[in-house]
Amino acid sequence: MVKGPVLQAAPFKSAHRQFWDNAYEMLISSAKIKQTLNRIGLRENHILLAFIIPGSNWRSAAHHDYHTVKVNVFMVVAEAPVDSGYDGIFKQNYNINPLKLIRALSLSYKRLEDGQDPTEGEVTVSGPPIGIVNASFQKRIQDRINFYISGM
Repeated sequence: MVKGPVLQAAPFKSAHRQFWDNAYEMLISSAKIKQTLNRIGLRENHILLAFIIPGSNWRSAAHHDYHTVKVNVFMVVAEAPVDSGYDGIFKQNYNINPLKLIRALSLSYKRLEDGQDPTEGEVTVSGPPIGIVNASFQKRIQDRINFYISGM
């Protein structure tokens, strides 16, 4: 959650932290996301960058109860250089190798609390098969990553 309305949903530090914790719990609890990650074949040298962005009910729910707001997730499976680390990855134009793009729509913590998969919408994957380099895809994804981290 790097900029814009997602951060504004939880303006107080404790609420902001809770929102982050909820978002993380949704990501690791979603069977739809787990199935997708298993299907594409993550390897030990892959990293997963997840960007949380406003979902479908953002305007109607965000200022009433951030707990029930829906978010979308934009995830990049990448192969990072050996010297990567948190500080390096989140620098603009950092040299990562994007392999796959995963979009998960309409995640809701309320659904998780109700015993449902937090990912209400679909999960889609794009990009060439892992192991095949597509310069156009990599540039497009790198540009999108730079856009998201420009607010950090």
